[in-house]
Amino acid sequence: MEIVAIVILFLLVIGIVIFMTKAFVQSKTCKKETKNAQHLLQVMFEMIASNKTVEQKLEELNQTLLSTYHMTYSSIVLFDGYKNHVKASNVEKMYQECMEEIHTENVFRKNITSNTIKYLTIEDGGTLLYKSAIERKVKSALLFPIYDKDIYFGYVLLEDTQKQYFDFMPKEEMETLKKNIGLFLENIHYQSTIEEAETIDKQTGFYNNIYLYSNARKELTRYDNSALILVFLEGLPQINENYNRNIANTLLIKLANISKKILPKETMFIRYSGQRFLMVLPNYTAEKVHPFIERLLFGYKNEYEVYEEHKVKLDTKIVIHTFKKQNNIEEEIQKMSNYFDKIRDLNVIKII
Repeated sequence: MEIVAIVILFLLVIGIVIFMTKAFVQSKTCKKETKNAQHLLQVMFEMIASNKTVEQKLEELNQTLLSTYHMTYSSIVLFDGYKNHVKASNVEKMYQECMEEIHTENVFRKNITSNTIKYLTIEDGGTLLYKSAIERKVKSALLFPIYDKDIYFGYVLLEDTQKQYFDFMPKEEMETLKKNIGLFLENIHYQSTIEEAETIDKQTGFYNNIYLYSNARKELTRYDNSALILVFLEGLPQINENYNRNIANTLLIKLANISKKILPKETMFIRYSGQRFLMVLPNYTAEKVHPFIERLLFGYKNEYEVYEEHKVKLDTKIVIHTFKKQNNIEEEIQKMSNYFDKIRDLNVIKII
């Protein structure tokens, strides 16, 4: 942990130097750097220098954009190599999936692929026509595609319910804002890489306990009830001993992938220990999640590996529990874990 902290600190220092150097050069080439641009540059500098997480920095940047330009909506959407994800936004949750699909809209598609700013507005009545714009009464939209050289990072979308809202912003300020946000995201990308390495289990791709006691705990406090699913990989040591570690690891990965495929996308997957998977579903109950777990167990039971003409399966036990936000997360998980000793059968589900 100390080594990770030192590496993060070193990267932050390097990031500050790079960010300020590039931002200084850009400010020299900009003929009219507005007070808004100067304010945002200062905030970005302070955020890069802080010891906050990447998630916190993105949220703070989004809030700063809102408070600086006073528009109705602001969204930061980043690309993970496979798809876009909303990382910070004040758009209602029910519409945030639409924010992730802006790149498919005809009015934005070319600008994203060509890395050019897009300003949309209406002249008279009505609203803009891309997904969710009508429902949210959006009449002005300003899109900033973000690239680092030729690498696509994502985009920032500013929106307002007034027509011609962004007419006040000079083109130079738009370009400066786009470049500075790009520099900011480029620099926190290094911090994100270190944070991910610290919290991701390399075997399964699940989060580890560091994530459980930070991000997951925070998310659980937002809802009255959440579902906890604890999976005990009963036969893992025996497979290691009787066959080989490669067979055990392959089955472990297969069960992890089945879990990701079957459970809802909002599920937080955690490698709680060597023999335990923990799945956390915010705003669910044990009863509501039970049908998913029945499908999950069916998938587990039908997965196998062949070793010298023998089918090798990984037996499991599954306990489901409704977590209430006032409860202690560690105590509740420990109760679930202790309950495995009472379960005599294999490949079963118990609700406690």
